[in-house]
This record gives sequence, C-alpha cells and structure tokens, in this order.
Amino acid sequence: MIHKLKWKFIGIANASVFLVLIIVLLNVNLISYHKVTTDAYALLDSIYENDGSIPSQDKQGDYSYQLTPETRFETRYFILTCENGLLTLIGDHIAAVESDDLGDFANFINDKEDGNGMVTWNNMKYAYLRKTKDDGSVEMIFMDCTKRMYASHMTSVYSIYIGLSSMLLFFLILTFFSKKAIAPLVRNMEAQKQFITNASHELKTPLAVISANTEVMEMMDGGNEWTESTKRQVKRMSELVSQLVILSKLEEKKDIVLTDVDFSAQVEELSDSFRSLAETDGITLTSSIAPSLHVLAEERGSHELASILMDNALKYCDQGGSVEVSLQAKGKQVLLEVTNDYSQGKDVDYSKFFERFYREDQSHNSEKKGFGIGLSMASSLTNLFKGKINVNWKDGKIKFSVYLPAYMKKEKDE
Repeated sequence: MIHKLKWKFIGIANASVFLVLIIVLLNVNLISYHKVTTDAYALLDSIYENDGSIPSQDKQGDYSYQLTPETRFETRYFILTCENGLLTLIGDHIAAVESDDLGDFANFINDKEDGNGMVTWNNMKYAYLRKTKDDGSVEMIFMDCTKRMYASHMTSVYSIYIGLSSMLLFFLILTFFSKKAIAPLVRNMEAQKQFITNASHELKTPLAVISANTEVMEMMDGGNEWTESTKRQVKRMSELVSQLVILSKLEEKKDIVLTDVDFSAQVEELSDSFRSLAETDGITLTSSIAPSLHVLAEERGSHELASILMDNALKYCDQGGSVEVSLQAKGKQVLLEVTNDYSQGKDVDYSKFFERFYREDQSHNSEKKGFGIGLSMASSLTNLFKGKINVNWKDGKIKFSVYLPAYMKKEKDE
C-alpha cells in the first residue's frame, strides 16, 4: 500500500508539473509566433503606405513596428502588381526572386484574398500583403521572413527539449525525495496499524474474562436477560477485534501469491449456507452462478470477499425483501454481483461505502450488526487480486459488483 501511495504521489505531482509546463510553453510559443507575424504584417503595412519603400526612422508615425536606421537595409521584400492581366515585378530589395518566377507568384495573386498572410516558396517563408486598388489593379508585397520563422520554429523545438528535460529532472528529483515527502504519512499509517494490532491483543484478554465470568454466573444462578445481553456484546466485540486484525494483516501483505481459484464452487457453497440464514430473517435469496469460473486470486481471500458481500446484503436488505447473487464471465474477467432490496438508498453517498468504519446509518443502531469494516475489507481484497469493486443503487435495489481477473486456460497449461 505504501509503495502504491508513493507512486501515486509521484504520478500526481508529475502530472501537475507536466500540465503547467505544457500551458507555459504553449503560451511562450504562441506569443513568439504572434510577435513574428504581427511585426511582419505591421512592416508590410508601412511599406504599402509609404508607396513601396520602408519609411525612415524620423517617419515612425503610427506604425506599430519599431523602425530603426537598419530596417531598410535588413528587410528583404519585393512588390508584384497585376494590372489588366499584366504582371510587374519590383525586385530591387530581393535576390531570391527574379522575373522568371512571376508565374509562381501569379497563383498567389489569383488564389489569395485581400489582407495579410504567410506563404512558402522554395522552402522560404514570405509574409504578404494583398491590396486591390480603386482602378481594379492588384498589388502584393512579399517580405522574406525565413529567418524570423526559423527562429520561432527553433524556439518551439528548444522549448520541447527544455520541457522534456525538465520533466525528466523533476521526475528523478521527486523519486529521490518521495520517501521523505510521504514519510510523515507512512509513520502515521504504521502507528495506526500498530495501535490496531496492540489494541486488538489487549482487548482479547478482558473479553475472554468477561465471557468466562458470564458463563460462571449462568451456571450458578441460571441465565437471564442481562447475561444474554452481556454474551451478545462480548460476541460483537470479539467479531470487531477479529475484523480489525484481519484488516491490519491485509494491508501488510505485499507479495501475495495469486493462484487458480474455483470461484463458482466458492460462491455456490456460500449461497447455500446464507440461504438458510436469509429464510430465518424472512428474506428470499436467489442465485445464478455460471459453472467452472476460475479467478486469479487467493483462495481464503476470495472466499472472504464473497462472504462479506452476501453477509452485508442480508444485514441491510429490506424486511421481507430479496437478495440476488450472480456470477458470470465478462471477457477476461469474472463478474460477481450481489443485489438486495434497499428502499432507503436514494440519497445515500455511495462514494464513501468502502471507507473504513463508514456506516450509512449514522445512529449506529446496534440492530445493524456491522461495524463499517466489512466493505473496506472487500475493497482491500479486491485490490490485492488486481480487480475492481463498485456499488450503485437503482429502483430500490443496491448492487455490489466485483470484477476479478479470470484464470485463463493458457495460464493453466503453463
């Protein structure tokens, strides 16, 4: 359990950091790309408004792009005009595009609409501005943004490397210090288990003495309602002590050996034994058990698991109600379902049913013989067998479902 707790802590912490990194790096890359494109579009606007040339720094005006004395020398662009189907290239500020390339860029004029955008030509990135003038002619300004886009791309690549290396480093550091991080919780859990074990052993002696004294009193003076009440409470406390010891041992098991268990035979036997108890309480118990279903579990544990669910169903079944036990194959799993009538279960918080000492009856009425430990034990056993347990309520019936891994024929042959 501590091992699982450690890795659960590491998993949650890493997932949280990974999510934060994804959000941060995604925003950094989006901002970087947005900055490159908006600066390019702003410079294109300034070129267009300045009749095809880059304005000098003293004419900064309202241009959102920050002009410098070097801007006109470092910016590579060309202008393409189309008037009455005639293409004209103004390429004094570009070296990569010549008159022979006009056909490629003519497609851009025909395919694009007025506005800004990005195009790729000969593995180079160009930002463009397309404008239709009042006389119907079209002017497109293309500006080389290859280096700027490459820088933005490399920012994305480096951010991925940084993110992955940061995650790996965080994982290693967290794994190294995880024992220290959960140490207080581990000590608390160990103290609780030690307390339960010690308290259980300490309680056995006075309970044995009380039981023996009660039997002596009955032998001397005969039995009465007081001695019967004492015997019932001693039996009840003895059951509680036994369950606490079992639960404590379950949590200490680390390397439990899972073997082939004939679950059909176990459930069938338990159904027969509980049927007589059900009839005594005026409850009808029916079963539908598929034969020869084997699970990968531990024999005593799987028997205890099925027994807990049936016992719980009888305890909390409505007066004169019914209990249904079903066992069937579900793919590579075996499904055990125990259903009982429970008319008062509509507004119950079923998410807490497997918590230790939880009882839906908050009054702790002694007529209900449970202690809130049985379902916690069932959950622990299911986890040991690498299965899954859940509970749901519908139409006045509560159903407990346990999925256990089936013991496959292939496993038997091996």
